[in-house]
Amino acid sequence: MNLITINIKNMCCKSCIELVRSDLQLLGLLSVEVVLGHATFIESPKITLELLNEQIKKHGFGLILSGEERTVESVKIAIVKLIHYNEQDYNKMAYSDYISEKLNLSYDYLSRIFSKYTKITIEKYIILQRIEKVKELVEYGELTFSEISNLLGYKSLAYLSNQFKKETQMTMSDYRDKKVSRRSRNEI
Repeated sequence: MNLITINIKNMCCKSCIELVRSDLQLLGLLSVEVVLGHATFIESPKITLELLNEQIKKHGFGLILSGEERTVESVKIAIVKLIHYNEQDYNKMAYSDYISEKLNLSYDYLSRIFSKYTKITIEKYIILQRIEKVKELVEYGELTFSEISNLLGYKSLAYLSNQFKKETQMTMSDYRDKKVSRRSRNEI
């Protein structure tokens, strides 16, 4: 029994993990572990990587083949864990230091290859992920805008409000008052 581990791009949440697990099952593969960015399963001679890639592409995922792509995906996963899963207090460390420390690589190198593969900067990706977290918290309706701002480490509510409007073209109040979810699963 051979175990195969694949690296998968664009996984950003628990639902993504379940979708990949489901895709593996649809192909008849026995999954051993599925986590953000990776899946380990028992090898099957009937299933090629091309077939597996086609299946997961249906949900917006894809196989990562190069070392640089794996590094970019590791940056994305580190950011998602930090912002969406509160892996660390936002106010304790600069994002650049956190990412560099997490991956044990220089931030300049990470920034350069991230932009090369994603066509946006790490900083822009962080902003997009923070805004998605704000949307989630606004939809829950359990916190005030000021509490959300503090929770996510914004220096002021005004700064968060301006950034939110710039990214979504609506105010946080307008977003809250709309009853339909507009959160997106940004590619990570």
